[in-house]
Amino acid sequence: MSLGAFLKTLGHDIKTVAIKISDGFTAIFGKQAAADFAKAALALLKSDLGQIVVAEVETLAGVSTLTGVQKAATAQAAVLKQAEALGLSASTSIVNMLIELAVQFVTGHLTAAEVTVAPPSTPAAS
Repeated sequence: MSLGAFLKTLGHDIKTVAIKISDGFTAIFGKQAAADFAKAALALLKSDLGQIVVAEVETLAGVSTLTGVQKAATAQAAVLKQAEALGLSASTSIVNMLIELAVQFVTGHLTAAEVTVAPPSTPAAS
């Protein structure tokens, strides 16, 4: 499942999400900070602007004719244009941050996986 599809189902079909961040990040900032960051990053990518960014990053991920810098510039321009068309105000720095977060998810350095949670049991009738 792509990150975009995952984000769209989040909140509808998925009850709990397990988030894993790279060991290097965890080693530098600690387990709790890494977990908090991962949850916050996922929340940002679930936003309207975040989903636009995710779609652009996923589209460009398979393009082998562009360098990473060219992909980032292409994504930035496309996201800013789409955001403006939707009436969303976003600075280039915010868009760049979201692009990097999306890249981390798409490349697997920051991952989210569905965790199945049993439905709550109904109280027994007295």
